[in-house]
Amino acid sequence: MTDKAEEEKLACPSCGKPLTEDEGGWHCECGFRAYRTMRGTEITPDELMKIFAGQGSELSFTSKAGHPYKQKLKLSDDKKKLLFDIHSEDTGLNCPKCGKPVLEYEKEFSCEDHDFRCWKNTRGHLITRDELAAILEGKCGELGFTSKAGKPYKGTLKLSADKTGLDFAFIDRKKDGDTK
Repeated sequence: MTDKAEEEKLACPSCGKPLTEDEGGWHCECGFRAYRTMRGTEITPDELMKIFAGQGSELSFTSKAGHPYKQKLKLSDDKKKLLFDIHSEDTGLNCPKCGKPVLEYEKEFSCEDHDFRCWKNTRGHLITRDELAAILEGKCGELGFTSKAGKPYKGTLKLSADKTGLDFAFIDRKKDGDTK
């Protein structure tokens, strides 16, 4: 522990009681939990105090794919856990699985609980909010996509059967009597 954290016991941001520290991090009987290590980065007691005060600094993390990135941490709305402070906007759409709002992030659309999630750039096509609304209503028309080789093709997107994402479908170009 650092000197500052040793001088004053960390208080739970949810209920105000002293936090219990173990080798995995900090927790409280009210349900608060903060892990000592998140995505390869150690969270110090001093940094935790700054996060509790809403003044957390940008920290260096490592993605699951091994890529480094910087991100701030913040408290969840119920003050029970730490979250990545990622900018998002409400799309005005609801999750087809859980009913919570679908949020738009830099690279994806996702509901608050991540029950539904899809990449904004799908097969070379950047999905707009209006297109996502049509897809969720089952009314998606023909869209233009780009193959890995750079060739354009047409297709459509629909909600997956389990309502957690999107499925792609080629558009059948065969006409009645066409055998090709």
